[in-house]
Amino acid sequence: MLDKILEDHAGRVSVIHYHTWWPSRTDPMYLYNTVENAARVNYYGADYTPHAWFDGDVDGEYLSSTWDALATAEESVSSPIQINLNIHHDHASNTGTIEAVVSATEEITNTNLHARFAIIESHVDGAGGFTEFNEAMRDMLPNATGLPISISKGEVVTANTKYTLDMDAYDWDNLDLVAFVQSDKGHRVLQAAMKPFPGPHCALSPTGDLQVSKGGTLNLAALVTNHTGRTVSGNLWLTIAQQGGAETLIDAGMLNRPNPLSGSVSAWDEQSVPLEMSVPMAGMPPGLYSIKGYIGKYPNQKVEFSFFDFEVQR
Repeated sequence: MLDKILEDHAGRVSVIHYHTWWPSRTDPMYLYNTVENAARVNYYGADYTPHAWFDGDVDGEYLSSTWDALATAEESVSSPIQINLNIHHDHASNTGTIEAVVSATEEITNTNLHARFAIIESHVDGAGGFTEFNEAMRDMLPNATGLPISISKGEVVTANTKYTLDMDAYDWDNLDLVAFVQSDKGHRVLQAAMKPFPGPHCALSPTGDLQVSKGGTLNLAALVTNHTGRTVSGNLWLTIAQQGGAETLIDAGMLNRPNPLSGSVSAWDEQSVPLEMSVPMAGMPPGLYSIKGYIGKYPNQKVEFSFFDFEVQR
């Protein structure tokens, strides 16, 4: 059922399956990482399977017929933060660093926050009556506890962690990374982000204040990564939308680089593109805006996008 939810809510839902030591102690996904599976199962207090939680604190119990409705309901709940993921991967050693750029656009009332990361794998041969395992947790980074973070409205915080991929056990093409910020007081997940390891990717992140006055400058960067064995070529382009408004291409005169921007990234390489957007004195009413970066072939072939919100002040 969760596979179907992930498919129907693509781009809006992240899923992690933690495997338990019951009904079978021979579950290979549990046995691969008993310590961290047990830690997360005990964290939620699960005592039967299947048992689903949505956003960490909405208990879907075993009633899978209600899960889609719960996922839909949680999608309508606004989040005070956003997460943009950067993966710096060394193909030769199968190691790397993950950066979660966490931006807070609203006041945060949740406390005891942790940034948590999970490497998950799908399309693994099943056992115990399952034909295959999907979204199975393979590794928690840096561990099941995660990294404590503190963030307030208008701030940008980066959480970093390292990883080593067990390529004797993993299939590169079926790996995804999930990052989420969770409160240990009540277990609420404020936001999550999911990114596959292979392929070309874009991560658009703020590098300065999220509150910009008219006539000021929004500082940001686009990290374009190529987790494939061939050079990829195409475009990077930026759009903007006021909250509730239409998405439009940002005028090149407002940026320090052409829009769209053409280029290529070599196999297993990455390129960081520093960007500046000038906020005009007229034409951008105060309020919340979303800036989005696409990679692909402009304008119709969109391989991936990344976004964050910022506020134009009076």
